[in-house]
Amino acid sequence: MQISTDFISILLLFGAAQGFFLALILSQKRGNQRANQFLSLLVLLYSVFILDAALDGMNFYKAYPQFYGLARALPFVFGALHFLYIIKLISPEKKLSKLNLLHFIPFFLYRINTLWFDFKSAQYKLEFMQGVHVDDAGFFYQISGPIILFQGLIYMGYSLVVLKRYSDKIKEQYSSIDKINLIWLRNITLLALFVWMVATFEKIFPEVSKNLFLNDEFPVAIVLSFVVYAMGYLGQRQPQIFAQAEFLTAEKPAIYKEKRDPKSGEPTENKYEKSGFSEEKAKKCLQSLLDLMEKEKLFLNSTITLNQLSEKLSVSSHNLSQVINTQLNQSFFDFINKYRVEEVKKTLADPSKSHYTLLSIALDCGFNSKTSFNTVFKKHTNLTPSQYKQVLKVTQISNNYSNT
Repeated sequence: MQISTDFISILLLFGAAQGFFLALILSQKRGNQRANQFLSLLVLLYSVFILDAALDGMNFYKAYPQFYGLARALPFVFGALHFLYIIKLISPEKKLSKLNLLHFIPFFLYRINTLWFDFKSAQYKLEFMQGVHVDDAGFFYQISGPIILFQGLIYMGYSLVVLKRYSDKIKEQYSSIDKINLIWLRNITLLALFVWMVATFEKIFPEVSKNLFLNDEFPVAIVLSFVVYAMGYLGQRQPQIFAQAEFLTAEKPAIYKEKRDPKSGEPTENKYEKSGFSEEKAKKCLQSLLDLMEKEKLFLNSTITLNQLSEKLSVSSHNLSQVINTQLNQSFFDFINKYRVEEVKKTLADPSKSHYTLLSIALDCGFNSKTSFNTVFKKHTNLTPSQYKQVLKVTQISNNYSNT
């Protein structure tokens, strides 16, 4: 049979090429090299899988059946590599143990159980593709599809949980988190989760995929191509994204590890239970904190951290975090940014500064980016900065009219 081409196959070939190029770039990046290695390998294997789907759609394997099946085991490692990349990115100092090899047991089991297929003749493989000899594959091959899907969905779901916990923890220590919030990675993980959902739909309704795309592997490969395209686009438009591994390595956020119930995910103990910081000391510390914020306006420093503030107050960062959490029911991030929002509101109400732009006011008040300013301001006021400025202007005009 001759090799043929179509639009979707060509699209997938470009996606695979983009992935190979991106994997090469990531493998050369410095900083958190182990995290970059995981990401580079993941993108590389994504690209091989996409290429496999493209070649299948082009009838390559019917023309050269001896190559059929070489990429079939790859989905077993997608979820594990994605998860390990996240773990290594947020905890660069953590050494991976031999126990992490357990993540790849399904992959090795599949390869061991299908190794015999690699040595079969081209004619045998061609007949296998046509539905002959399927019973020879064995039980593990028959159940490999559901195992892959279950494994992928679990890994993506738990990856989102880990990223959410990480987001909560950095808010306990940093007042500006733009460079370390990993929102881009959360979005990529959500997109990857969508890939697994498409794969599940494809498994349950294979005829739908064949009717729409003439190939039941195309839907997953197409969405996976968009994942690779998205990562490449983000890397080009926002180079600092893939540099977050280096930033996190330098910062080394001390993320507190709570003991959580394995079923509910809720904390099983009060993290301040053994702090020895009494209620009286906490209230005294709170008053000192509030006085310091009013006097020195430390929130104007866009890079102020919990550790820096605790040094000013001569208390431990753990005790200061306890005071902010228990006495004010706020995270350090929300505590500092509430002051910044109030400072912005005061500046906007000052007629002598009416010619200032919103961005310049935000930067003067401690925010370090327009995005974080808009997000935080709306969270605290339920209005965007522009809306608040307009409402304030109308209110001032109304007050002036009333006074005349």
